[in-house]
Amino acid sequence: MRSRILESTSTFIIERQIGVLARKILHIITSLDSEGAQILLLNTVSLLNTEKYDIIICFIYGDGSALLDREVRGFKVVDLSNRGKLTPTALFKLIHLIHQEKIDIIHTHLVHGGVLGKLAAKLTRVKHIVTTRHYGYSDKQNSFLYRLEEKLTASCSAVIAISEAVKQYLISRKVVPEEKIVVIHNAVDPALFDPERFYLQTRLRENRFTIGSVGRLHRAKGFNILLKAFHIVSRQISNIELEIVGNGRLRTDLLRQSEELGINDRVKFVGQISQHQVAQRLSEWDLFVMPSLWEGFGIAIIEATAMGKAVVATRVGGIVEVVKDGKTGFLVPPYNPDALAYRIMELLRDNDKRAKMGREGRKLVISDFSLQQAVRRLENVYDSLM
Repeated sequence: MRSRILESTSTFIIERQIGVLARKILHIITSLDSEGAQILLLNTVSLLNTEKYDIIICFIYGDGSALLDREVRGFKVVDLSNRGKLTPTALFKLIHLIHQEKIDIIHTHLVHGGVLGKLAAKLTRVKHIVTTRHYGYSDKQNSFLYRLEEKLTASCSAVIAISEAVKQYLISRKVVPEEKIVVIHNAVDPALFDPERFYLQTRLRENRFTIGSVGRLHRAKGFNILLKAFHIVSRQISNIELEIVGNGRLRTDLLRQSEELGINDRVKFVGQISQHQVAQRLSEWDLFVMPSLWEGFGIAIIEATAMGKAVVATRVGGIVEVVKDGKTGFLVPPYNPDALAYRIMELLRDNDKRAKMGREGRKLVISDFSLQQAVRRLENVYDSLM
């Protein structure tokens, strides 16, 4: 074993212990903002065996905000942007880094990172390319960039799908042969989202309910449907409030909608917060709601379920692999605020059912969606290639 500090321009300098014969794996992701795929990547590589793997992460734009609330150890992070903005020189910087570090495997994430990373891998003749497909359907799937990313994916040694739904989508699009696809579900560390950790911190409420949701303020997340459902619920249950965690371009539109519905005094847009703060919010909510119109998986559902919260979510994409309808929560059709409102009210009015679903959900996360299990499966993919 040897200890070293790696330095380069625009690089977070991180002390790490690595094995002398460790394989070098370069992860390339679009950004390291505090969003699901980015946080999952950081959590995953933090648990990889450093005697076997020497990890570097590159991101191509953004401020790296996902790094700010954590002590990062075990890997190096390189910012390829120009003060947070995408730059044409990113490809050349990446090629230089690949040669300098003698990379064995390139692992790409998201569309921009996927295109850049796969092009760089081809130009530098890196033998093995792995990509994680963090989404299934997208409303941009027929755009030039998305079609290019899918075309480049065909040459990957392995494609990791975050759900069975994403795997079937890739097969239906004929993006890559089925034998190259490995399903590794998104996962969380149950110890980080443990209701016992927050029990004494949970705010005291008297005869008041709080429901919440987490996600980008993007059309795919269906928050406009949630606001309509909450409007219905609030007419039946007066002592209720809604909190939405996350940022995005639809914030202004959603604020306007809540004002038009007359619920703005009971709806709080929390903005982007750290993973620890998300866990704290979840501990305070009575119910978690995810109204997505399409969804590759829904990692926020796993976080809420690990926290022992019953879930009301839409029957789309990978969500059906996470929420066991009638056991850990309820599934409703997308685009249907009435159905969403009905299930929300049913659970808020039945404390015992809500608590039982929460307990069953946490058991499910521990057995099927723990981060430690996902890391072992990823290591198996790397080992099979090398």
